[in-house]
Amino acid sequence: MHCIQCTDGDLIDSSVQHTHVVAGRIFQTVLKAKRCNRCHECHVDGSELQRADMAIARELALCVDSSAEGFRFMREAMGLACHDLVRALGVTPGTVARWESGFFPVPELAARALGQLVLRKTGPPDAASHCLPTLECRPLAHASSKPKHSEVA
Repeated sequence: MHCIQCTDGDLIDSSVQHTHVVAGRIFQTVLKAKRCNRCHECHVDGSELQRADMAIARELALCVDSSAEGFRFMREAMGLACHDLVRALGVTPGTVARWESGFFPVPELAARALGQLVLRKTGPPDAASHCLPTLECRPLAHASSKPKHSEVA
């Protein structure tokens, strides 16, 4: 397989450190990647990023995060459209929009319900979810909120 950036190099197995800030927490994990042996560009498959997002959503569900940002992140990581969540929770689209924008606080009951959907997809709270990457999570302390990638190997 050739590099899509330089088109000359071959891709070799590698890994990258992935950092994502969500709801006042910094999540870090190592993702499988391919690195170009010529230009050193790293390529991460979208499914690998989806697995990382699901691991983050699982952590948010386990701690019953009821922040607007955490609630929206869990919904999007699950691939749930707003109208599907509206139906599952029995609320209006405007209510979900106000929760996700932070205009109204997310009720703990709604956060728990969404968290249960996440846990159903990723496995029960006491089970080790082998299909998800291992995460390191710590509180945010003046860090950028943009996801970052850096090569590990």
